[in-house]
Amino acid sequence: MNPHASSQNPDPSYPLHNSASIWSEDWMDSGLQTSKPDTYSGVGESRLEDDLRLSENLARSDWPMNLQTQPNDLGATLAINPLKNGIGVDSLTGQPIVDAQTSLTTSLATAVGSDSLAVVTEASGIRDVKDQSQKLWGFEGRAGGTTTYEFAIGPNGAQADLFQQAEHVWQNGEAVSWSMNWQQDQVVFTVAGQTLTYPIGDRAILNALSFLTKVNTTNDKKVGEGATMALTIESVNGKGLEAPIALESVGPNQGQDLDQLLIFQEDQISTLAGTVRLTWPANAPNPYLENSQSRVTFEISGYHYGAADTTAPELTLISPVGSGVHSGFLHLVGTASEAGALSATLDNTTTLNLDLAAGEFDQLLQDLPLSQGSHQLALTFTDLAGNASQQVIDFEVSNSPFLIGANSTKGWAVQSNETIVLGEADSFVVQASETIALGQSAGKRTLRFAVNTSFDQTDRATASTDRFAVYLVDANDQSKTLLDNGAAGTPFFALSGDTAEYTPGLVGYDGQFVEVDLTRLETFTEGVLLFQVLNQDGDTGSWAQVKGLTNTVDLEGSKGVLFPVNTDLATVGGEVDLSALTLSDQISVQFSHVRFQPQTGEYTAELRLQNDGSTSISRQAAVVFANLPQGVTLQTPSG
Repeated sequence: MNPHASSQNPDPSYPLHNSASIWSEDWMDSGLQTSKPDTYSGVGESRLEDDLRLSENLARSDWPMNLQTQPNDLGATLAINPLKNGIGVDSLTGQPIVDAQTSLTTSLATAVGSDSLAVVTEASGIRDVKDQSQKLWGFEGRAGGTTTYEFAIGPNGAQADLFQQAEHVWQNGEAVSWSMNWQQDQVVFTVAGQTLTYPIGDRAILNALSFLTKVNTTNDKKVGEGATMALTIESVNGKGLEAPIALESVGPNQGQDLDQLLIFQEDQISTLAGTVRLTWPANAPNPYLENSQSRVTFEISGYHYGAADTTAPELTLISPVGSGVHSGFLHLVGTASEAGALSATLDNTTTLNLDLAAGEFDQLLQDLPLSQGSHQLALTFTDLAGNASQQVIDFEVSNSPFLIGANSTKGWAVQSNETIVLGEADSFVVQASETIALGQSAGKRTLRFAVNTSFDQTDRATASTDRFAVYLVDANDQSKTLLDNGAAGTPFFALSGDTAEYTPGLVGYDGQFVEVDLTRLETFTEGVLLFQVLNQDGDTGSWAQVKGLTNTVDLEGSKGVLFPVNTDLATVGGEVDLSALTLSDQISVQFSHVRFQPQTGEYTAELRLQNDGSTSISRQAAVVFANLPQGVTLQTPSG
């Protein structure tokens, strides 16, 4: 079969009997194209619609398929389902569906965030999902009566092992609001203005819920024909549904009407909200006053659906570093593979418990600096399913390798054979150094290292943001730079946000790695690299990491071609009368070639004015530095 055959010549009946092929969809009207789905299992038999194309690439071991059609519908739409524990996604609609082997009826409620919420209404399908799930809790509402409760919560709702209960007087036709909040280890229901809570005792993922309504009229003195219990779900995870999910049972004549459905999605369901309504005909008994108990009821039960999660979570650390030297303030910096609880024990005495979300984190572990010497940090990271990973990190504390200023600030640093990490905190400068060999008898010497930065951008009302800078200085006189960016004293490489400063030909940067041509320093035997983080704004969360530093000589190489940098600067003018000038919000101040000399405390930067407006400005302009910190003075001011 030609995968791109004309739609006027389709293959009308292509049988698939547990066979495996690669499928490719090409919907000409919508432009949808799909190929290489996830793992499937082939079942069933299907007719293909005109616009569907089958590619007979028989890579059976790589891409087996599952086909589903609507029962007894010869013109059925073909569905291709990526299976996960029997649950899939309809490749034509992009919505979750259930394995064709279970013959379930499903419908999409709405898209919630980036995930789709699926609804299962057939009893066998609900049972199949429950069989693959762990029940977490149950909540039940009932007509109850004047002598007992109406709402109950516990492991099984209003059973003998219930945890909490609440009273309510049902009004005919009243829409009673309810909401659920899942807090990973407990569920909180608010219904009719009352709150019921059940702690399950363990952290878990809630991603499936079953709903049931029931009206039993076998005792028509308590519940009459036509009485109804109706429940709606109107929002999921704080987002309203395009159409509420509804469930309603209506009392028959001397019988029982029971209705149920189940919702699920792959990711966690944190909140739900909706209404419940009890009604009865005017000539029928009031189920509440007649103490009908659970003859009229609704139930909501929560489940963790899917195969049990047995994979330990990953905690990738940038700081602290095993066998490294750390400054007095210890920061826990890194990435968590998923949400979980972190227990950090320092020196077998102090334990800090943290809840971590998936992604990056930065946590100061103590308020006072650690003592000089050996320390140990033990970490236990437990995910929502109860899986745990552990790390034990031995490290040294010493302030001597680092420069952190001003005194009594909490800047922090880490240095080992593999990495250097500098964090600003409330310090103006944090600096570490590394001595390297220079000079070569022939060829080209190249310095290379990787840079990873995280710049805190909380403070946006600043003229100059935080900066990471790298200098190469004379080993005998660190006030003298051996390489620069066109002006003596400048770092040969600097990063501020997404802006990098360096001299092309001397330095190369690809967004991760910095390469420096050291060939021109053949008369030196060694130099000192200075790595600095400068805090130039009001936030305190920036840090920079240097890894994989290498210093190699290529005997066949030659020094690179330098590209000149324009270093011409305007002359500072004399004193001006500020009253003759007008303050402008269309002129931005830009700083570049920033450098800080720790030995002298001198901070130098090149300043440029940029007119962001549409009106020209005079060549005479003044920049006023107001409210300078105590002890900071502006050298050679013009006025």
